[in-house]
Amino acid sequence: MQDQATNPMLKLNETSTKSSGTLVSSSQKLTEADKEDLRKEKMQKIKNHPAYLNLQEGSQVLFSFLTSNYNYYNQSVTLPAPANISSTFLDEDDFIQHLCRGRLQQEYKLLIEYNIYSPLLKNRFFSVRAGIANNQNDAVILDNPMQFTAALYADEIPLRQLINTRHNEKIMTGTTVVETSEKIYFRKLAIKEVSSYYKTGIFHLAIIPEDLSRIKPFVIMNIKVKSRYEKMWQLQKKIKLDE
Repeated sequence: MQDQATNPMLKLNETSTKSSGTLVSSSQKLTEADKEDLRKEKMQKIKNHPAYLNLQEGSQVLFSFLTSNYNYYNQSVTLPAPANISSTFLDEDDFIQHLCRGRLQQEYKLLIEYNIYSPLLKNRFFSVRAGIANNQNDAVILDNPMQFTAALYADEIPLRQLINTRHNEKIMTGTTVVETSEKIYFRKLAIKEVSSYYKTGIFHLAIIPEDLSRIKPFVIMNIKVKSRYEKMWQLQKKIKLDE
């Protein structure tokens, strides 16, 4: 029996196996290259197809139409857009302008009796008192009672009133609607959602009269709502970071 190292048949078989493996590997590489070429060819055919070209042309026409119409309506609208329309943190004038649709020559306005301090606690009761006054800040009693509504808004343009929480529950509970001719009192209001779930992390609370052409609304800006109060050392740490 011949040794494996000197057996010419074994060497021949090994050489055949290696050669065969090389051919298979080359065949696989060629196949992958062919697949890539085929894919590119198909994509080119799709791009050259009339339907694809029509779709591209239609998209350009639609984009031009939307752009021109946006410019048209933007010019025809009487309400000026705020300077920070694309950013966040509205100011009070912007908010009231959008809420009143540009009507800012009301005979009366609302004056809040005390400040609401932020942050508020989620589900914790608070109240809001306000009065009706003329432009000289003199108290006014209306001839007929009017309805006033407390409404919560996100810090967004266009304005978006928040009705429900993320879990589809009423976001603000308590006395949110009152009818009066003098003093306005919203009792036991509670916000059921923390403000950090929203883009800018703040809410705006508006007191909205039934007749916006006669009485200017009042808005409490930049309210934060948290699930619990932070500890004193956490607040001090934040203050140092801000400095």
